[in-house]
Amino acid sequence: MSDDLGVVGASVLVFAGAALGIALLAAAVAGPVRHGIRGLPPVDQAVLLLAFITAPALAGLALVVLAMAPSLTHLLGFGVDHCHGHGQHGHLCPTHAPLWTGGSLDWLILSLVGLGVVYLGADLPRRLLRVRRVVRGLEALRVPSRESRSYRVVDVDGPLALTVGVLRPRVYLSARLLDALSPAELAAVLGHEQTHCRRRDALRLLAAELLSGLHLPLVRRHLLADLNLATERACDEAAARGGAGRLGVASALLKVARL
Repeated sequence: MSDDLGVVGASVLVFAGAALGIALLAAAVAGPVRHGIRGLPPVDQAVLLLAFITAPALAGLALVVLAMAPSLTHLLGFGVDHCHGHGQHGHLCPTHAPLWTGGSLDWLILSLVGLGVVYLGADLPRRLLRVRRVVRGLEALRVPSRESRSYRVVDVDGPLALTVGVLRPRVYLSARLLDALSPAELAAVLGHEQTHCRRRDALRLLAAELLSGLHLPLVRRHLLADLNLATERACDEAAARGGAGRLGVASALLKVARL
């Protein structure tokens, strides 16, 4: 590391280099990978797509951890003094090198990191606030009930079947929808929405959207679209296995769409 580059700046460069390399490799193989994944069950599709989407970020993080491993083990007392000569190190060394030099290169990297964070996460606070407003609105319209239910009923004009919440997902159904569905159809709709809750799909999709920003734009759009489709199909399959059957799930979803 130079006098203008500290461990933090060097770590960012290592992360960016690994992430860029994996993103370019992903762009080269995205077509065959997407084609091959389509033949798998929806649950497996969703898992593999999420891994593919997060690969650049995870690869960058893994390389930084590996580069700092000798120093980290030394700091934690698991290793001995590991740098020979203390002049040039083949790894990122917070033990003998400054974390931050205050040099021009460190400031340049910090500025680029700030721009990257704004690009990837600028919309996150607004989206989380929107989810919070939606939850508050639904709770204000909630119909009180003495029964113990796995869902919440809201008094709205239209048919509504919705899973809301990132950390604590909840299922909301409208009273009109309950009146329109048969018990079998209600079981199918509930099975679909409750699977979203169990799988924490809102959190998964949010993480995928944030971390997918390291991919090339066209690849990112295709991967996120595939992941959304696989997620919905996985919930349909879970509802079908829960007793509704595939025809029952299809019939219930078609009826909801018509309503």
